[in-house]
Amino acid sequence: MWVSPCGEKLCAAPSALPSRPLAPRSGAAQATGRGPILQWPEVRPPTGPPLYLPAKQELLALAPPAVVTTPQQQHQQQQQQQQQQPMHLVPCRPLHRPVAAPAPEKPVQWTAAQVAPAPLQQHHESKPAVQAARPPNLREAVVPLPSDAETKQPELGQRTRSLDFAIRCPGGHAMKARVSRELWTRSYEAECCGCHQHISAKDASYNCKECVYDLCMDCSTELQASMPGPTLDADQDDLFCLGPCNEIAEGDIFFCGPDKWGIHHVVLASSTMTPAERTISEKILQHHPDLANDVILCCNTIECTRPFRGQDYPWYPAMSVYTHRPSTGELFLIGDIAEGTAILGISDELVPVKLLLHPLRPGRTSTLFNSNLFQAAMEHCARESRRWSKGTAIKAITAKRSCLRAHEYAEPEARLELMEDLRRSWCKKPICSSVAIKVWQKYFEMSTGQQGTDLAVQRILRWMPVFGDRTAPSMLLETLSTHGWMLRSHFCTDSPVHSSAVGRAGL
Repeated sequence: MWVSPCGEKLCAAPSALPSRPLAPRSGAAQATGRGPILQWPEVRPPTGPPLYLPAKQELLALAPPAVVTTPQQQHQQQQQQQQQQPMHLVPCRPLHRPVAAPAPEKPVQWTAAQVAPAPLQQHHESKPAVQAARPPNLREAVVPLPSDAETKQPELGQRTRSLDFAIRCPGGHAMKARVSRELWTRSYEAECCGCHQHISAKDASYNCKECVYDLCMDCSTELQASMPGPTLDADQDDLFCLGPCNEIAEGDIFFCGPDKWGIHHVVLASSTMTPAERTISEKILQHHPDLANDVILCCNTIECTRPFRGQDYPWYPAMSVYTHRPSTGELFLIGDIAEGTAILGISDELVPVKLLLHPLRPGRTSTLFNSNLFQAAMEHCARESRRWSKGTAIKAITAKRSCLRAHEYAEPEARLELMEDLRRSWCKKPICSSVAIKVWQKYFEMSTGQQGTDLAVQRILRWMPVFGDRTAPSMLLETLSTHGWMLRSHFCTDSPVHSSAVGRAGL
């Protein structure tokens, strides 16, 4: 017997399951466009007739999880080793989470006639199911200390080397990126002043309110690429002619949607984007044959949504599956694999995705990005996470649309008081946009080292100047677009990575 998340019992014969329509999810699941997910029981060799998977679900092979110590125990062990041995670096290692049900000691080969144990290598070669490693999107280890280059603060009056790529209108005003405001979709329709194309309520654009000047995403991207200015470690032009595998990295923010109410769902990337394995692409194409010319991609993510939660905490970590359309450069969300499970959920409809690229990339700023420290900050926030709140969502939609301004916190005492307010906001029940805000602000707090709270607040005011409990997705995108973050809705398909992705995906 199969039971859907809505409580519907499916008692039909296995042959009738693929054609059985399932009730769609409600709430935030509709915003992401994800299809119905059925619960998969404990993985064990069946004793009855052969098993059949329900429609739009696939069983994935997972390695048995390893038991690890807590971060506090690891920290104590490292301190003891450092007292006995010379100082050395300890890299973070992936966290393999124990699943609720014990995994079998040996993998099992599933066939239509019988089920028999098989060696691991033979099982991987002959099984018809999808092979995918469980997504190591969260790592638990001793928190690495930031280097001197990461915590170095410029002297007073010294100009920091940074490329903000701010788009300016003909009047010289800095333009803001925007998407449809929640529940106000009609007011955001406009016409691009560059190419005169219509900008619908579902499209992203750049706007100057003073001059009533709008630019579509194609024109704004071309304008950013043509901006003169110094670069650091990377060619500026290369930042605008790369595919999603080159450009998308951990810390970037996905905006999925919008739905019919103009609401976007915010998802935080916790790894780089990589081409999907051949078997995952084949399962996607079985349900969506029209995607034969697209490239299937995977990226580890973490989010906060009403119908889903993780195994160990309320936030939902998963390996999200995307499709990149070479003809238009668009990126769509097509499904995901929840962490610690063996289920590939495939959406009935493609969900358009917009992306904010974080500013701490090589060539963008002198402040270095510490990947291990970001993973530690994300793990810390996930352990303290809470469930999605309707009250917080209403508060964020109806709140005053304003951000934190650095000139209002010129004194160190004011910045210390602001940090206390930010920490209190981290303890509030979250919405989808709260995940990216809390993780990035926690990362800035952890990355300042001996410089302390004051430097952390300065970085928050520079790159993430919002409160997590009162910022809607549209307001988050609008604010970050003026603080060094770059908005993308299309990706180039002429880069060498695109050709290699097609080959690895088997398309």
